[in-house]
Amino acid sequence: MLAYLLLTLGLTYPFSTHLTTHVLSHGTDMDLAVWSVGWNVHAFTHAPWRIFDANIFFPFHNALAYSENLIGASFVAAPVIWLTGNTILGMNIAALFSVFAGAVGAFLLARRLGLSGGAAFFAGLVFAFAPPRFLRMDQLPISSVQWIPFALLALHLYLDTRRRGYLWTAAALFSLEALTSGHGTAMLTLASALLLLWRWRMGEPIDFARRVRDIGWQGVLALVPAALVYIPYRMAQVEVGLKRQLDDWSIATSSFFSSPTHVDQWLRAQMPDFAWLKAEPDAWLFPGVVPLVLAGLGLFAHWRSEEHTSELQSLRHL
Repeated sequence: MLAYLLLTLGLTYPFSTHLTTHVLSHGTDMDLAVWSVGWNVHAFTHAPWRIFDANIFFPFHNALAYSENLIGASFVAAPVIWLTGNTILGMNIAALFSVFAGAVGAFLLARRLGLSGGAAFFAGLVFAFAPPRFLRMDQLPISSVQWIPFALLALHLYLDTRRRGYLWTAAALFSLEALTSGHGTAMLTLASALLLLWRWRMGEPIDFARRVRDIGWQGVLALVPAALVYIPYRMAQVEVGLKRQLDDWSIATSSFFSSPTHVDQWLRAQMPDFAWLKAEPDAWLFPGVVPLVLAGLGLFAHWRSEEHTSELQSLRHL
């Protein structure tokens, strides 16, 4: 865990030594994040039940729902801001925490899945420090996905042990992610669905009646925040007409093959001069060569291990 903390501070140097005065970037995304965190922390102690009626765009209501609300990130920033009065410091701590906590969560999830300590450590590195995630620290709504591995870990523990407390924990972590990042919530929903599908494919009974009993009123209560946070967004959509279509979204194909790391930039330069590959990317969406190489090595090692186990079993039958 200390290694992840040192990596977080080291890879963000010199920013990590100026947390009280500097921000990760200058632009509208960062300005919005600073304001959102500041407003949320103010609302926590003044009128938390009206947190979405932010102090902008009067006389419209639910103005906080015009973008990601960052309430979950503000939970981390609040103690710092209350102690120091420094909103910049609180927001920066929340951003760094998302990296560190994400690495720890991925490590714990990997260990639960049976990976060795070294392999689990690399899993934490990939999840927390891969370019598309690490280099978007200034976009808190996108980068604050640290509760995803913890929620999946709790779900795995429930499926393995049938202990209801783990299911309630998974529900609470889902709500926490929903309050932290809409992007993260979408990814967690998809990952949870794929996990359940995989477990069913491997022989796990659906047993819907038991799942409902297991979640109980405690689990439903844990999911209430995730449900309630949807309401102001729906109201804002109706009142102001905030609605986006898939037609509003377009991005260059090269974005899916581009990473800002020096290694990836050099590799792209060596590739054929295809327009779809060499066009200037609109965003950095490629995980980087190193994570892909590690994943390939992991799959190869797993395949070799299964092959070796199969050979041993065959020899025992002789």
